[in-house]
Amino acid sequence: MFDLIFKKIEINMREIGHGDVSVNKNMKFLVKIFYNLLLDCENYHKKDENSKINFLSKILTLDKNDIKNNKYINIIRYFDKYHAFCVDLPLDNVLKGDLNFNYK
Repeated sequence: MFDLIFKKIEINMREIGHGDVSVNKNMKFLVKIFYNLLLDCENYHKKDENSKINFLSKILTLDKNDIKNNKYINIIRYFDKYHAFCVDLPLDNVLKGDLNFNYK
């Protein structure tokens, strides 16, 4: 899936008129950012609340006032609950297609 996405980005850049050097440079940059994001997501559940807020503020384009309005906290709680759901999900349920997301 990732290969298809990056291939489509590369094709679009070439259609816009970017040359080989520019496309290669930009694609290296995008791939590096993408894999750094994946590494951060992999360790997300180990982070404390402030680290999660900093991580989400880099990724999402929410206003700094949203921290006061608990939007970040609500997003963090959702991801924590979703992580617990994914970890606790039995493989048999996945194979059967029984994926009911229940909050704990």
